Amino acid sequence: MWTLMTLATLLWHGAMEIRPMDRFRSYLYKGTMALLTLTITIRCYVVPVSSLAPTAQIQAAGSVYYVAPTGNDSNPGTQNQPWRTIQKAANTMVAGDSTTIRAGNYAERVQVTRSGAPGAPIAYRADGTVTMKGFTVKADYIAISGFDISDTDDDWEDGWGIFVEGSFCDIERNYVHFATRGGIIVWANPGDGSKTSHCIVKNNRLYRNAVAGITVYGRDHLVEGNEIWGTIQYHPKRIDPPSTVDADGMRFFGTGHTIRKNYIHDISFNDPENVDPHIDCFQTWGPAYDIVFEQNRCEGLSVNKDGHGVQGFQIEEITAPVRNLIIRDNIMRVFRMVNANNCEGMTIANNTFVSDLSFNRSSPLGIYLSRSPNATIKNNIFYDVGSGIGPYLGLDQASRSGLDVGYNCVYMSDGRNPAGSPWPHDLWKVNPLFVNPASGDFHLQPNSPAIDAGVAVTIVTDDYDGNPRPQGAGYDIGAYELPAFRKTALPTDAHSDEIITFTISTIGNGNPVTVTDVLPAQLAYVSSSTTCPGTLTYDGNARQATYTGTPPAGLDCVIQIPTRVNTDERMAITNSATIEIGQSQLSVSGTVILNGLALYLPIILKSG
Repeated sequence: MWTLMTLATLLWHGAMEIRPMDRFRSYLYKGTMALLTLTITIRCYVVPVSSLAPTAQIQAAGSVYYVAPTGNDSNPGTQNQPWRTIQKAANTMVAGDSTTIRAGNYAERVQVTRSGAPGAPIAYRADGTVTMKGFTVKADYIAISGFDISDTDDDWEDGWGIFVEGSFCDIERNYVHFATRGGIIVWANPGDGSKTSHCIVKNNRLYRNAVAGITVYGRDHLVEGNEIWGTIQYHPKRIDPPSTVDADGMRFFGTGHTIRKNYIHDISFNDPENVDPHIDCFQTWGPAYDIVFEQNRCEGLSVNKDGHGVQGFQIEEITAPVRNLIIRDNIMRVFRMVNANNCEGMTIANNTFVSDLSFNRSSPLGIYLSRSPNATIKNNIFYDVGSGIGPYLGLDQASRSGLDVGYNCVYMSDGRNPAGSPWPHDLWKVNPLFVNPASGDFHLQPNSPAIDAGVAVTIVTDDYDGNPRPQGAGYDIGAYELPAFRKTALPTDAHSDEIITFTISTIGNGNPVTVTDVLPAQLAYVSSSTTCPGTLTYDGNARQATYTGTPPAGLDCVIQIPTRVNTDERMAITNSATIEIGQSQLSVSGTVILNGLALYLPIILKSG
């Protein structure tokens, strides 16, 4: 049996995977599915999310240096006389300085020990494809963006793609793959979290890294918009790994974090490096408290030979307290949704939980609570969860204390009765009427019985897309609130010279409306049309389409703007439109993939 002193010592020396796994194996499951998704955001003009979420540092004026494969470290580091190594920049820069690293292969691991300052971070920026062995950061106010990181050493710190032990660091838009110890870690020695706080880990891609894509310790971090897939259990370069290594999406410890808009998928037990993984999208064994999970998506619908599959959340208090976790507005398409042990005061609200009717060889559950009192479970949709074997909520007697559950929608698409029985105000055996569940579109149709059928939950202020709640007479059940306006794009991915059509739709309410849509430079205007009474014009100089009119109440009103891709660059772009209704203003946007960025996004894949 591990003692707390032994486990803390092992954590300090880098064996983060070592933990009493015998306490997990009875209810950890594994499997995978990958799905190409379109994220459409409909956001109120001002939407409060979290007062604790850090914001990116504004770069103060300082020296700008350059590094290039043709440079020399004896040079002054100017644009015309660049340095050769990134380490030279790390050894030279002071607060407010930045270095642009030009495209090329840099076979170096960069040690960052010099700190920036408030309003004057030290910045490392890749210009083009810059391949290297990653960063070990032991400093504050550091920004790292745009690097291609792989081939890390087998080392506790240098084995991670990016290792950060510091505060107010900004880690964005990096591609970390096949790292020996893990993708990105924001590390704090247990019990000393104040030394690592207010970091941002945003819009990174993490593929086939060992153990976990992202791991966070410390306090008050923002982890947003990252994609994690293909995590492996046993990295070929790791010498003598402990038997407890695993393959997870994200691991979280500490307090005050906001973890949102991340996409975790396609972590497979069929991978040769995955011998016996227990796959979880999110996992902790403590300490972890006062953490918000919102607008995340987890996909993993296949099962292993024993009939076990991926879990959305695996939560257990082992080494330190776990309490007050908020799980809201997420989409989980997995075997089991939430498995919580010794977690007090958890809120699980307005999520869409989807499983598969074929999971019938074990006990797939929606939520299981053990020794977890004072939980709130409301406004969630459970679709094909439990296979008629396990109820959407399983719990022991200790977890009934302070339990507040109800207003959930439970439905089995083959018409069978869900296991268990309804809690107060549940929509039991009621089809939520998703737009297209087979393709992963879990928006509600306009006639969905889940609309306005929920109850107000004060800590849930918007939905998965960013729509403010409520839009109508009450909260909608599930991750989506049916918006007054919606924007879609078809197709969601296209190549140069192909057509993408943006559609803005609403149901009229008799009020005057102005819609303005400015096209990104990568999309050329083709035409525009509308079914709404009013005028629709296009200004070629401003690249702006404008609709003005008053759609009658109840009228299905549609504006369509076909565009042509006019770039060969591989990228994701967002096309936004602004809607003014009286004194109110909304912004709606649709995100699309151009020229094969889907090369690293998932395709439909199911195994097992």
